[in-house]
Amino acid sequence: MWVRTNTPTPTQIGKAVQQVLAETKFTARAKYFQTEINNYDAPTRSANLLEKLAISKRPILRT
Repeated sequence: MWVRTNTPTPTQIGKAVQQVLAETKFTARAKYFQTEINNYDAPTRSANLLEKLAISKRPILRT
């Protein structure tokens, strides 16, 4: 059941949450994103982008 309103009731929200928690496709996708996030080295990536920015003095639009 998907909530098809801009003003869902608590019951509608509860049913939608239960559906998401019960369906394996949502769990599998969440685990995929969890792995991706855990493998992403944000501090190193940020430092590299800041170094490029300091050298180029221009926005870094693509990497």
